[in-house]
Amino acid sequence: MGIEQTMIGTGGALLAVRPINEITALQAGTGSEFALLQLPVHEDGETGQSFRPMSWAITSATEHPAEAAQLLDCLQGNLDAAEILQAERGIPANQDVVQHIRDGLSPSSS
Repeated sequence: MGIEQTMIGTGGALLAVRPINEITALQAGTGSEFALLQLPVHEDGETGQSFRPMSWAITSATEHPAEAAQLLDCLQGNLDAAEILQAERGIPANQDVVQHIRDGLSPSSS
């Protein structure tokens, strides 16, 4: 099922908690405009929400540990790769990458 077939994509829901990178696909697939909203926070500023970020991993059973490590290093720190991925998989953990792509991000990505 594509994102445009979900409740939020078909207009069957007013709002939804979805991964941030889906907003571009929602807008393209439905022709509708969507806005990012912050989840409610407690008075002390704590969100009370816990979301795991995108993560990369290498299985210990891989036959190619060095190559797998090179791939992860590229995905996390290579500025050319960052220009392709942008924030598609969430905000990068590497702050040098964040600084490199920040000016090129669309309002829905930043």
